[in-house]
Amino acid sequence: MLRHDGKLARASGVTLNTVVQAAWAILLARQSGCHDVVFGAAFAGRPFEVPDAVDMVGVFVNNLPVR
Repeated sequence: MLRHDGKLARASGVTLNTVVQAAWAILLARQSGCHDVVFGAAFAGRPFEVPDAVDMVGVFVNNLPVR
């Protein structure tokens, strides 16, 4: 059973998000039969260096390919 307390992440010196992404990549590779898989990780792309970016209207979400 998968534990959600972060022990694997702490022992590996990575974040829990990294462990989840690695598990997803392994699942995709096994199900597809491909050794090289790519999936997208969404991240907030609001440019804080732009003046008044906090007050801008719109969704600033991008996808980053994870291989």
